[in-house]
Amino acid sequence: DEALAFGLYCYALRDLGCEKLYGRRLPAALAALDLSLRRHAPALHAHLSSCGFDPQLYAVEWLSALFVVSVPRTLSLAVLDLLFAGLEDAPIRVAVAILRQAEKPLLRLKTLDDLVAGFKPAVRAVRPKLVLIDVLRVANRVPLLASPASPKSARSNAVETPFGEGIVTG
Repeated sequence: DEALAFGLYCYALRDLGCEKLYGRRLPAALAALDLSLRRHAPALHAHLSSCGFDPQLYAVEWLSALFVVSVPRTLSLAVLDLLFAGLEDAPIRVAVAILRQAEKPLLRLKTLDDLVAGFKPAVRAVRPKLVLIDVLRVANRVPLLASPASPKSARSNAVETPFGEGIVTG
């Protein structure tokens, strides 16, 4: 039913924090993804960056559609489950986990043209179960956002993320 779908969409935006992935806040989400990828898959991050394949080229579609059009259906439904379960930073964690699972084939793509042609097939080939295991496994290694009341010495690592200001500690 169309009314029910719209109500669910409003709930996701308002109550699950998904509005943080749209409009003026999208650059902060892309920056959080870039930071997380640099921390958790440094070789892949360096490779994508050196080829000029920035998160804007793939993650805008992922985040704005919550992966529904980009990954196998099982995984896109699991992303929604993670959000409904209260995992506020699920989209960033899932994006990093997808990239980590697709790392080997992505590293074989040597140029920007190769990445543009081969990125979506590499991502579509990931196994949803392995991505979800990685999402849960790396949960404590995703940059942790401490409260703004953290010690002054940590304030030099202050970042604005789509989930509020925080201190990168992990």
